[in-house]
Amino acid sequence: MKKIISLRTVLGLSAILCLGMAVPCMAKNSTGCGYNVTSVLYDSDSQVPAQPFQYQSDGLGAYTTFRSSGNNAVSSIIQSSCSWALDTTGSTSRGIVVTLAYPSSSGSPAPFTGPQEIHGVFHTQCFDNPANNSLNFGTMTFVGQTLACPMHLVFTYNGVLYNLGLAPPTFSGTSYMQVTCTGATGGQCNQWTVQPDPATSVINPQTNQLSGIAELFLPSCNGCGNGTPLGQYLVSFSFLIHK
Repeated sequence: MKKIISLRTVLGLSAILCLGMAVPCMAKNSTGCGYNVTSVLYDSDSQVPAQPFQYQSDGLGAYTTFRSSGNNAVSSIIQSSCSWALDTTGSTSRGIVVTLAYPSSSGSPAPFTGPQEIHGVFHTQCFDNPANNSLNFGTMTFVGQTLACPMHLVFTYNGVLYNLGLAPPTFSGTSYMQVTCTGATGGQCNQWTVQPDPATSVINPQTNQLSGIAELFLPSCNGCGNGTPLGQYLVSFSFLIHK
């Protein structure tokens, strides 16, 4: 059974975060990965009039790693695996806004249409696309370099655990996201953009946005990357991640 990073694992990472906007406290591996980053989730595109994205911020600005009293924690990191993850599952003050208004296939009714703020975790799996030759966020080296990667959004809504997966290796007909290195120093990428992958995404006729096709499914276990599919949805998004 294929595993992805679990909520339990991510929350475990949150438990060892430094207090406040502190220097990263995660041990770096031999590639230099394992550090905090700032994650910006844009709310709308540049069309006139602007169209809202289906993955948005909660309206409270950029996400940075912090841990405060009352078990309020956010983790925005390049993990030791060199993957990017943004975790708001342990936060009482920060969330992610999701819209499931554009079905791409028939299936069970969506748990909500949105925009709906949830406490979830984005995580990426660039290593699951063999075309990337094991490259990942933290091992990209030059401006303009791109990778097509699976990306999951795992969240609980009304007590039910869901996974919204851009994951072609697992779900036929879904899209990748594309990560692009947009800043580098000394042969090491330090800024990235994340958007739908042009090669595997489609234009949403209702919004005119390039949109990934994501499978909404019930994971077969906490941390599993497969499970019971509920239907596919069009999701457009634009993130900026930087040191």
